[in-house]
Amino acid sequence: ALYVQQAELLDRPNDASGRAVTLPHDWRGRFQGGEGWYRFAVDLQVPPNRLWAVLIPQVEQNAHLFLNGELVGGSGVVAPYPSRLTNRPLYFRIPNGLLRPGANTFDVHV
Repeated sequence: ALYVQQAELLDRPNDASGRAVTLPHDWRGRFQGGEGWYRFAVDLQVPPNRLWAVLIPQVEQNAHLFLNGELVGGSGVVAPYPSRLTNRPLYFRIPNGLLRPGANTFDVHV
C-alpha cells in the first residue's frame, strides 16, 4: 500500500504546476468556479504485476480520478451543477495496463 500525503493543487487540469499541499486538504473555496484539481505522482520501479486500486477515504463533494490522462472513475457530476455525494469513501479499481514502470501521474478533479 502507498499513502499519498503531498499533492499539487491546480486551478485547471492543463496547468503546468500548482502549489504544494499536504493531504488531507480542505479544498472548499480554494478554486475559481468551485472546482479544481489535485495532482500527484507515483514512481514504480518495476512493472505492476497485480491489480491496484485507489481509495479516497473522504471527500467533501464529488471526485473523478484520472491516471496518466485516462479516466479511471468518478462519483457524480462535478460541474456545472454538482450532485452532493458528501463525506463518503471512494474506491477506484485501476484497469490493467494503465500503471506503468516509472512515473505515473494521478489527477483528482473535485
